[in-house]
Amino acid sequence: MSREEFKRVEDDHVMNWLRVGHRIKVIIEETGTPNIRTVFESCRVTAIAEESRIEEGVAVTVQVSPGQAKAFEAMKEVGKIRLEPMEADRNYYRKIETKKG
Repeated sequence: MSREEFKRVEDDHVMNWLRVGHRIKVIIEETGTPNIRTVFESCRVTAIAEESRIEEGVAVTVQVSPGQAKAFEAMKEVGKIRLEPMEADRNYYRKIETKKG
C-alpha cells in the first residue's frame, strides 16, 4: 500500500472503513504529548452505533481482555482515542476501493 493510500485510509472517517468483525488497533494518545501512545492491538469490533453525544458521532464496541478493559478505563480520560485498521483490514479496504473505481 502506498503512503498516499494509507494516508487516505487514516484520514477517512471511521465509518467509511470500519465493519463489525474487523480487527482494529485502539490507540490512546496522551494530550499534549503526541509521542506517548498506548496501543491495544487486534481488538475485534462487535458493534457500531451512531452516538450524538460524542464528537465523531460513532460508538464502537470491541472485545478486550479483563486486563485491557481495566487499563482502558484508567487511561481513556487522559487522551484522545483513535482507531486504525489492522494490516489485513487495510488491504481489504484497498481491494474494495479498487473494485469501485
